[in-house]
Amino acid sequence: MFEILIVLGIGALLAACASIYAWFGWTMAFGLSLGLIVFGLAVGVPAGALYHLLLYRRLRARGVLPRRWWLQPLSHHDLLASGERFAVLFWCYLGGLGFVLSIAGCLLLVIGVVQDRQGY
Repeated sequence: MFEILIVLGIGALLAACASIYAWFGWTMAFGLSLGLIVFGLAVGVPAGALYHLLLYRRLRARGVLPRRWWLQPLSHHDLLASGERFAVLFWCYLGGLGFVLSIAGCLLLVIGVVQDRQGY
């Protein structure tokens, strides 16, 4: 069920990106796309860094930090104690949201460039 919601969300995001140019024009959509990219990176990069730092500290303090944990940090969430999960995973999801916003800005920019080149 969750996967269906993800697919529907991505489809809605693509449709919204394509229709923004019809509603607002190139300059407004260009500014919106740059704003999404900058905001997504400004939120996502610090949140992702803090997530990795918190995950490292929590797992190291209890002596369960695997080697090369940073390659697949999501697979080590089950090693967190129940009281630690929210404090760590909040930053993980916030970083993911920032990533999605920056990708949406990139998609909006690409769609606008393609539409502008084709004369829409």
